[in-house]
Amino acid sequence: MISAARSFVATAVLGLALFPGVMALAATARPDLALPVMPNSVFSGMDQAPRIVPSRMDALPALEGLPVKSEAMSLGGLWRYQADTDEVGLSEHWEAVSYDDREWAEIPVPSNYSREDLTLQSFFGPVWFRRNITLPDGWDGMPLTLRFEGVDYFARVWVNGQTLAGNGEHEGYFNPFQFDVTDLLVPGDNVVTVMVTNPYDYGQDQVGFPTIYPTLAEKVWIKGIFNFHDLRPGDGLRGPEKQDIGTGGIVGPIQLEKTGDVSVRAVFITPDLAADYRSAEIQIDLVLENHTAADRTLQVALELTGVTFSAPPVGQGLTVTLPSGLSRIEASIPLSSPRLWWPYDHPELGNPDLYRLTTSVVGEGAIDDRHVETFGIRRVEMTEEGPEAYWFKINGKRVFLRGTNVIPTEWLAETDRALFEQDAALFKETHMNVQRVHAHVQADPFYDVADEQGIVLHQDFALQWEYSPCDFERSLSLIHI
Repeated sequence: MISAARSFVATAVLGLALFPGVMALAATARPDLALPVMPNSVFSGMDQAPRIVPSRMDALPALEGLPVKSEAMSLGGLWRYQADTDEVGLSEHWEAVSYDDREWAEIPVPSNYSREDLTLQSFFGPVWFRRNITLPDGWDGMPLTLRFEGVDYFARVWVNGQTLAGNGEHEGYFNPFQFDVTDLLVPGDNVVTVMVTNPYDYGQDQVGFPTIYPTLAEKVWIKGIFNFHDLRPGDGLRGPEKQDIGTGGIVGPIQLEKTGDVSVRAVFITPDLAADYRSAEIQIDLVLENHTAADRTLQVALELTGVTFSAPPVGQGLTVTLPSGLSRIEASIPLSSPRLWWPYDHPELGNPDLYRLTTSVVGEGAIDDRHVETFGIRRVEMTEEGPEAYWFKINGKRVFLRGTNVIPTEWLAETDRALFEQDAALFKETHMNVQRVHAHVQADPFYDVADEQGIVLHQDFALQWEYSPCDFERSLSLIHI
């Protein structure tokens, strides 16, 4: 699930403020912009979803004692894998249920395969992964979603040898993507197959010879520091071997998710602080998916509680009728005397306080789906004009920024919450208060820890130096250019 209240989105205004030329992008906290996304992205279809006006209830729906239909099963662990050195996997149907993969080696997932198998450090062709899974009892016939948190860089997915929506393809290393697999999984044994390609970036070779300096490159793949950087193994300054250790792999968790007939596709949270900071309106955009062919009337419970402090819960109940497919709902929760989020190094102003929003979709005698998001309430400002030009302010107070770039590791599969908590503790010992996520996007726990620890983030997008105008047909099935 996605929330625009996460630290990297809510504090992205910092990065935009420091680069005024892109200030127009600061409105991405709401799904109104018709921005393109890669096939099968979790954001696919949201901009086309009809806006449904709900009826407000006088109180939250009664939730106590209701069974919860939503569950998730991790598909992490050992998978079989095989490098497709001769690129015959598609023609030989390595995705087929009947294909014999018993001679394939095993590899942990998530992982960067060049770290697990040293023979793949300089390999930029397809690597195939297969795993057998057993559908849990009671899951057959329920809405089922196969979700990937990150694959670097091209992915193509099959379930039981069947092609998925959009040819089962996705491009990118950090954007989660997913597939509806309700009609493809069967009781008992099932096979999930993933073809991953971490391509060599030929855009870095100018006029037939390698670049001698990175700023002359015209890269193609949007991987930032993960395919061209003077700090990476092989680096970007040493000629044709500069990409000799790739970062490809299934680098994020994989889950099989079950819900009731209606699921929460995404939650966008935009805290709107009053000018005097004494009240706030928590604007909430829900993207719900009705998995049935008929209209569904249901209730939605939005409950707001404190995470870092105790306070009586506040909330809003809604009644809504949804057509089949995706729908968008707007709601708001008024909040008096909000507890604001402050950087950790200004205890005289306050703490990095956080709220939790729990969204429950109530169907017929059960909770079809439940989603939880944690967020902070803060206002980030900087102006280029007047006597306070280029003052950086949080919640109306001037803050002096002291920070550094952050690249915990280039191997995303090796990061976890413990690593980010360790780094945050070391960072705070240096008395810095802002981290620049330099030319890449980190895993989700990084942003959670920053919120909790009161660390301001300057979030770059994964672009670095120059990029090609892409005067070629971009096909997700295309392995090489």
